[in-house]
Amino acid sequence: MFQTVNIVTVRSGWILQKIAERIAAAGNDMMDCTQWKVSHNPVVYADINFYCDVQNCWRGNVPGPSRNIGLFTHVHANDPKTVDRTALKLDYIFHMAPRYMTMFSNELKYPQSRMNLMVPFQSTWDVKKPTIGIFQRGKYEGKGFHFMLDFTEKHARTCKLFDWIFVGNDWEDVVQKLGEIGATATTYSDGRVDYPDGYENLYNQVDYVLIPSKWEGGTIACLEAASKGCHIIAADVGWCRTWADEIFPVGDLDALGAILWSKVSHNLTRAIRLKTIISYKRCAEQIIDAASHGRLEN
Repeated sequence: MFQTVNIVTVRSGWILQKIAERIAAAGNDMMDCTQWKVSHNPVVYADINFYCDVQNCWRGNVPGPSRNIGLFTHVHANDPKTVDRTALKLDYIFHMAPRYMTMFSNELKYPQSRMNLMVPFQSTWDVKKPTIGIFQRGKYEGKGFHFMLDFTEKHARTCKLFDWIFVGNDWEDVVQKLGEIGATATTYSDGRVDYPDGYENLYNQVDYVLIPSKWEGGTIACLEAASKGCHIIAADVGWCRTWADEIFPVGDLDALGAILWSKVSHNLTRAIRLKTIISYKRCAEQIIDAASHGRLEN
């Protein structure tokens, strides 16, 4: 059991100092009797001196029984010749990117067994939801009104990963259904939005424009969206095949579901992975694990 961990960091208040403070706070929250502190110099009485980071805080030697462990952020200009060789005296080194761990192993001959990756980060933010806009009237079958009711019910999970804007009359039932499944949706009737400026402002707010129609002569919304540079997802109606970015067969709920899921699945999976495996608590645990290797014989 280690009694004290001293995190040595810079005095500037910039990101390295914030990282050090957050790791120390997470370490003290672990309730394992180890005391974590942040300072600007190593101390010989600490069980572990952790340097955040090596380039700014490691001075080459600390006598005594302390384990000296460092976070090496990067190699200047990607040139191993720029690395201060006293870094090789550290008992253990964490790198922020695999490329530098490989460089230390291959070019500087630092033991692979004394290195690992550390990602000093933690997110409590919600995943950003993209916004889908539908710019046409509702109610009518040809405009995709019942298609959207059915789509919301069948693909509720996907719908909840987006915010929705409906510009045009008579979408209230779809907006209500989206609200019932937990999605955020807003409707703007024709009387609430002036043309063209109000419409342009709403096009600026969306990430995707959806045209869910079953039959059309146009739609004008497809051309409006194209003129704004919006990404257009449309049923194969009217002139949409010419102007839209992605086309799905008319009335095909699953085809639209697959397109929308493809827009969020990668980002969602990446965000969930980051939230579940990367944290300041994990950094603190890695430091303790690294110290268990003992001191490096130089």
